[in-house]
Amino acid sequence: MPLAVWGEGAKQEDSLQFVALKDYSIQDIALAPDGRILAATHAGVWEVSGDGSKASPLTGAGLPRPTEKCFMGQVVVNSKGAVFATVGSGGHGGTDGVFRLNPGSGSWEQVGKETLVHAKSREAVVALAVLPDDTLFCSVQNVSIYAGESRLAKLFRSTSAGDSWEDTSDDESRCYYYGPIVAGPQRQMWMIAGEHDPFDPNNCWMLVTDDWRATPIKGSSG
Repeated sequence: MPLAVWGEGAKQEDSLQFVALKDYSIQDIALAPDGRILAATHAGVWEVSGDGSKASPLTGAGLPRPTEKCFMGQVVVNSKGAVFATVGSGGHGGTDGVFRLNPGSGSWEQVGKETLVHAKSREAVVALAVLPDDTLFCSVQNVSIYAGESRLAKLFRSTSAGDSWEDTSDDESRCYYYGPIVAGPQRQMWMIAGEHDPFDPNNCWMLVTDDWRATPIKGSSG
């Protein structure tokens, strides 16, 4: 799906205008502190102008394969302007893990290589979020769960801009996936989690982290 915007004062569907990246499948968008709009696509991360009329690719240096073959599933930006994105191939946006592009560096670098997915077979980072204090969270899931495998999903936290990661999962909840993560303004974070098929709402509930631990909200299942 390309990027689209509503015109100023728009009230009707015909005011929805497709602007940049018409030939790209956009997976996620992020607003940087300096006002830049970043779009994660099936072919790298792109910077979009404020009015949505122009787009230019961020560097592909440091990525595990040519940019046009890098499926970027999630993108976030911290307060210092560092860009973090999940990288993969095919339809999975995080099988290569999380990569970071620091301001002015000109090259991506992988973070959490041994902690996140590279030490685990067939796993991918499926969600990524940054809190106002620049704490990063990401969830790791077995992408072959539909093949009958039952490895529990994991939730990781980094307070060092991705240099190191801590497992903050609550294995007692028996969650096989953690879905989209939404960061709150006050040491809070919400996400979707579940025990079985992520498309079955009866097996999903909201989780909230308090003191950086993942704990289920009682009575929210279904």
